[in-house]
Amino acid sequence: MTEIPKLTTYQYLNLVLRRIADESAMCSAYKKWSDEYSRKELRRVWSADENDPFERWKRRVTVAELQGLTETERYSLGFLAFKDGQCLVPLWAFNYIADGEEFTSITGEEVVKGTDYMDLDVRAGCLAFWFPIEE
Repeated sequence: MTEIPKLTTYQYLNLVLRRIADESAMCSAYKKWSDEYSRKELRRVWSADENDPFERWKRRVTVAELQGLTETERYSLGFLAFKDGQCLVPLWAFNYIADGEEFTSITGEEVVKGTDYMDLDVRAGCLAFWFPIEE
């Protein structure tokens, strides 16, 4: 078995994003894939299904790791600065963030991922939940 490489947070999330993009492209390009099969494949990748061969890392990132990304890295992954010191989370990354991590909604409500309800509605590709960052 091949050893699993140690990846930085940015490298890991970039790999996840590329995997989701590749799966999306295949679902669109492969005319023989039914809509039902395509949706199943996309959900498997996005939901971080343990049966997905990509899931060999079994890794979830923390808010502290997200805070450790540079502004350029966050921007290239689709995280958006909301207001001074606040960074919104892109929907694609949601399932790759560890349960138990704390966020604040744009209305000010404090929530814990995996415990509290978090509406997955998006605007500009991001959820209405942020974590603090240093600018």
